[in-house]
Amino acid sequence: MKTYRKLYENMTDLQEIKEAMKEAAKHKTKRMDVQRVLADIDKYALILQKIVMEESFVQRKTKECIIVDGSNKKTRTIYKPKYFPDLCMQHLVVRQLERTVLKGQYFYSHGSVKGKGLKLSIKTIAKWLNKDNRNTKYCLKLDVRHFYENISHDALFKRLEKYIKDTRFLNLIKTIVNPYKGLPLGFYTSPALANFLMTEIDNLIKHELKAKYYLRYLDDMFIFGANKKKLHKTYWILRDRLRNVGLWFKKTWQVFKLCKLGRNGKGRVLQALGFRFVFYGKVRIILKKRCLYVLTRCARRFKLKKLERKRITTHEACEMMSRFGVLKIADVYGFYEKYFKGYVSKRTLRKIISKKGSALCKRELLNQASIRSFLDTQAISA
Repeated sequence: MKTYRKLYENMTDLQEIKEAMKEAAKHKTKRMDVQRVLADIDKYALILQKIVMEESFVQRKTKECIIVDGSNKKTRTIYKPKYFPDLCMQHLVVRQLERTVLKGQYFYSHGSVKGKGLKLSIKTIAKWLNKDNRNTKYCLKLDVRHFYENISHDALFKRLEKYIKDTRFLNLIKTIVNPYKGLPLGFYTSPALANFLMTEIDNLIKHELKAKYYLRYLDDMFIFGANKKKLHKTYWILRDRLRNVGLWFKKTWQVFKLCKLGRNGKGRVLQALGFRFVFYGKVRIILKKRCLYVLTRCARRFKLKKLERKRITTHEACEMMSRFGVLKIADVYGFYEKYFKGYVSKRTLRKIISKKGSALCKRELLNQASIRSFLDTQAISA
C-alpha cells in the first residue's frame, strides 16, 4: 500500500496557491469579492500562504441555503463558503488529494469527477447493455440514503490515515469538516472525500464480488449480472459493509430482470439517472414521462410568447438552455421537432443571456468607478 507525505509542504508553494485561487474563481468572476481578490492576486496569495504556514486557518460560519430540487422535489440544505480564504483553501486541499489518494479510485466512479459526468454515465450503461446480453440480464439498483449527511467522520479519517502520513494536512481537513454533520453539501472537498471513502466499496464489488459490470454515480449504484441469486448476495454483503461507515441503502433497492424485447417483452425497462433504456434491437435512451411533461410545458410557454410577441426573460432563457443539454443525451429528435423546432432557437437564447451578462459587467464597472472616485475625493479632502 502506497503512502503519501509532505502534502502540507506542497500547499505552501506560492504558484500552487495562485492556481488554486484561479480554479476557485471559475464561474464566479462576476462576484465583487472574487473580482477584488483577482485584481490583486499576488497580495492575497501571500496572505493565504501565511495562513497555511502558520496553520491558522479557521472554518468560518457559512451561509445556509435551502433549495427544492426541480427534478424530484427534494429539499436540500446547501452551504455556501466565502471565496477567500475558505473556498480557496478547499481547492488547495483537493488539488493535493487528486494527485495522491484519488488517483486510485474506481474507473467507473462518475459524478463530481473531471470528465466523468452524466452524459458519459448514460453512454457507458447503454454500451454495456448493447454489448453483452448475457451478463446484463439482471440489474441490482441501489441508492444510498442521505449520502453526504451520514458519512462517519471517524470512518473517513481512519481510512485517510492509512494512506496520508501528514498530520498537519489531516488536521486541516478536520478543521474544514468537523463543524458539520457528515460532509457539508456545497463544499468543494465533500465530493472528493466521499468518492475516496467509497473507493473501498467499489473495489469490493469489482474485485472481491467479481461484478462483471458496475457503475456508481455518486450515491446511485448499478450492478449488472447473469445470476439473480448472486446479485441478492451482493446486496447483503454491501449493506453490512456500508454500515461500518455510517451509511445505509434506501428501501427502494431492487433486483430485476431487464426487458430485452421492447415494451411487450418479459422484464422491466431500466430507469437510471433520469433516463429510460428501452430495447428495440439496440438500446434507445429516452426521457422519463415527468421530464417530457416539464419540457413540453416549457416549449408551449415559449410558443405562446413568440405568437403574442412577448419578451422572454433571462431566467426563462437560462432554464431552456439547460433543457437542451438533456435533449442532446436522449434519442428524442421526433419530440424536439414537434415541440421545439421553429419555436425555440438556441441562437436567440444565447443573445438574451449574453445581453444580461454584458449589462451586469457594465453595472459592476460603474460601481467600481464610483467607489474609486469616492476614495479619491476622501484622500484629497484629507
